[in-house]
Amino acid sequence: MEIIKYKDESEGYLAKNTDNTHYKVKQMNKATVFNNGEAKKFITTYVKKVFRDRIEIVKIDECVPSIAFNKEKDESYITPTSNLQNITNQTPFDNLDYDWLTKLKNDEQFRKDIATYRIKLPIMLDEVNNRLCDYEHVIENCSLGASELSMIGKLIKWEREKRKKIKKEIELTDIIHRDFISGKGIDSALYIINKQNNSPYKPRLMPELFEKGGISKIYNIEKNKRKI
Repeated sequence: MEIIKYKDESEGYLAKNTDNTHYKVKQMNKATVFNNGEAKKFITTYVKKVFRDRIEIVKIDECVPSIAFNKEKDESYITPTSNLQNITNQTPFDNLDYDWLTKLKNDEQFRKDIATYRIKLPIMLDEVNNRLCDYEHVIENCSLGASELSMIGKLIKWEREKRKKIKKEIELTDIIHRDFISGKGIDSALYIINKQNNSPYKPRLMPELFEKGGISKIYNIEKNKRKI
């Protein structure tokens, strides 16, 4: 394994976020640990050329246990290569009494709940789409007063908000379902959540609709078309 270190020791080490942006940390145990060869690939892909001379890759295999292979027993086992005190990261298992059974049962229940939830979400989305369709057609086919139009507008807004939430849940649970077993699910889910929270709606056809006075402008244009 390896980490990325700044050549000027006062600057510390490199740590990366799930979206591959990176930042400096002072403590070595907070640096991002890469598998062999991945640090060079990360630098080439995500670190600007002007900064590459300021960093170097440091092997840390000597600071952590390595995997050895027992041919006689045909099984993998851990061969420690340094003192335990050199491994500073704490784990929930260090006291040797971790409740593995409860953890595994919880994980299994989580997978079952996600599977059931993924079945429900498209049904929920279909129901919302049908309500929106009904609201749109009542506007089209019925003569409504101002108060009724106001209420319909609020109903459409509520359903659109619910639809947006369902669409986000579908995207997120698809990622978790696809990547959870491979161990990529947490990083992928965090990336999707961050993306969703920072992705405002982009108008498909009428950006002016979202500007001040835009609704009135579009309304007058469409109204004039119907006078022709």
